[in-house]
Amino acid sequence: MSNRYLEIDHKWPVSRNGGNELSNLQLLCTACNLRKGIQTDQEFRERYWCLLPPDGSIPDPPIPQDLFTKETQRTRAAPTVRSIYRERFAAARRRKMVAGYGYKGAAPSGLVMLALILVVLLVAVISQCGG
Repeated sequence: MSNRYLEIDHKWPVSRNGGNELSNLQLLCTACNLRKGIQTDQEFRERYWCLLPPDGSIPDPPIPQDLFTKETQRTRAAPTVRSIYRERFAAARRRKMVAGYGYKGAAPSGLVMLALILVVLLVAVISQCGG
């Protein structure tokens, strides 16, 4: 496997308070790193143990992605990981609702916001001038 397909992965994800110390870092292929997501290394290995080499080494040849797909369909992420994903999606929805954009709307661009501010200021100036 070429080194260009390897990525540095956090065994305990930063999003779950993992650090950048050397003992928390490992090399994973891009596909495995993306599939691992916010799972800890232990959660990932427990989920895909039957596909991984027993010694924990980098598989050579790489594990075919169709095997990963079948195992993903057969298993589900740990309840902890599912709850983290649910909370992230819920938090994003709450931020959109608080900002008043709803689920389908997008935030106004900077130019639109500037135009709205200028219109408000113009109306205020005109109303103070008696116009």
